[in-house]
Amino acid sequence: MTKQPDDRTVGDASIPETMQAVTCSGRGFENVRVEEVPVPRPGPGQLLARVDAAGVCTSILKLLAQGPDHAFINGWDLSRWPIILGDEGAITIAAIGANLKGQYSPGQRFAVQPAVGVPPICHRERYRNGGQGMHKVAVGYSLPGHLAQYILVQEEVIQAGCLLPLPDEAMASFAVSMAEPISCVYSAQQRHWHLLKDGPHAERRPHVGLLPGGVAVLVGAGAMGRIHAELALRFRPAALVVCDLQEERLDKTTEAIGEKARCCGVHLACVLPDRVQAITRELSGGRGADDIILAVGVP
Repeated sequence: MTKQPDDRTVGDASIPETMQAVTCSGRGFENVRVEEVPVPRPGPGQLLARVDAAGVCTSILKLLAQGPDHAFINGWDLSRWPIILGDEGAITIAAIGANLKGQYSPGQRFAVQPAVGVPPICHRERYRNGGQGMHKVAVGYSLPGHLAQYILVQEEVIQAGCLLPLPDEAMASFAVSMAEPISCVYSAQQRHWHLLKDGPHAERRPHVGLLPGGVAVLVGAGAMGRIHAELALRFRPAALVVCDLQEERLDKTTEAIGEKARCCGVHLACVLPDRVQAITRELSGGRGADDIILAVGVP
């Protein structure tokens, strides 16, 4: 992918005729390529935005494995209508459809929520059974994705309220593009809970998240694992054991959150797999882990 021009201008006058995009035309990596494609022009209820930053999510692997059978593709003929990949990104409005004039302005910056909770609006005929039974579509699947220099923001995204204004205009674009993976980690931890009792005769009460004062074990210190590790600190476990096969990842984890863990009163131990059992037993007094997070990406 080439970099965007340094002038950072937006508006119809600065929009080129073509752009580079990562397209998918079928199952398998052999059907993923970087191509020069026309820059789309927005319809009356659509927006065109410049992509300022984009992430590559491992969910693409599932899409490449399933192709038209993926729930968000649902029969769409990828060889006939290739899609633009990329569900994570930060954008700046460049052109505005006629029906949206006055609601948006060139230069506005947004994050995009990629899971779009409305049925298909555009190209219903491309889906299996005309999209009947679909209640959700997704950016980077049948909706244009961020792995391109420009992205067409379709009616589905706007109707579902999936354009998210930035709380602070000073936010770096790369940080905005990380909102989606961070939200996945946050959601996973918020759906994890313990039943606690204050005494032998007390009622049980639910506690959302990791056990405060407990021992948490995190397996996998890749990108998502390191996000998990940092967000786990907010629950104040007594100890967080991070395990990975690669020492380089463990070093990055220590560098990234070691001082924060110390300030939170959390003992951080980043170890190779052969030490996990012994150090978990030591830190828990033989009790074992109270919470285990698997962030390995494969079974």
